[in-house]
Amino acid sequence: MSVLEAAAATFYILVLFLGTFLTIFGLPGTVLIALAALLFAVCTWFHTMGIGTVISLAVISVIAEAIDLGLRFIGVRPFTVSARSVGAAVTGALLGFVAVSAALRGPGAFIGVVLGGTIGLLAVHSAEEFGRKHHLRMSAAAILASIAMVLVKGFLAAAMSFIALMALYS
Repeated sequence: MSVLEAAAATFYILVLFLGTFLTIFGLPGTVLIALAALLFAVCTWFHTMGIGTVISLAVISVIAEAIDLGLRFIGVRPFTVSARSVGAAVTGALLGFVAVSAALRGPGAFIGVVLGGTIGLLAVHSAEEFGRKHHLRMSAAAILASIAMVLVKGFLAAAMSFIALMALYS
C-alpha cells in the first residue's frame, strides 16, 4: 500500500467514525458512510471495494433512513441537540470506544461509539427533563422510542462501517 493509499484509507476510516457518530443526533450518517464508500471505491477503481459492497451499503443506508423517517412520521422525536449534549455524546463515544473496543476489537469500536454516545446524550437529556415542569416532560414511552430510534440507526451505521472495513482489509 502506497503512502497515498494509506492516507486515503485513514481518512476513510475517520469518515466512517464520523458517519456512525452523526447518527446519534438523527443526522444522515449512513448516507455519509455510503457516499464515502462509493468515493473510495471509485478512487481505487473498485479494486479494494467491489460494486456489490457499495450497493449493499447503499441499500442498508436507504433502510436506515426509511426507518428513521417512518419513526418520525409516527411522532417519535429525536433528542434535542445542544452544546452540552454534543459534549456529553463526544465524551461518551470516546469512553465507549475505549471500553467496548478492548473487548470486541474492530466491531467494538463502532458499537462503543454508538452506545457511549447514546448514553452521553441520554444523560444530558435526562438532566434537562428534570428541570422542566411535569406536564412538559417527555413520557417514558417517548423517551424509549427516541432511544430505540437512535440505537437502530446507530447499529445499522456501525454494521455499515464494519462491512466497509472488511472490504477494505480483505
